Amino acid sequence: MGLKPSTSLSDLRRDIKNNSSKFVNDKNWGKRQISMARRIWCFFLYTFPSKSSL
Repeated sequence: MGLKPSTSLSDLRRDIKNNSSKFVNDKNWGKRQISMARRIWCFFLYTFPSKSSL
């Protein structure tokens, strides 16, 4: 995964959320897999908070 220096963290977070949501929907995952995906996303949000939440 590459990241340009001009890319903001909020853009990166948005892109990851959009891509992960699309991935989950494309795979037709059940509740168990979606629950795990939510836990991973919450961990990501907690680990890399946006500037507005600091």
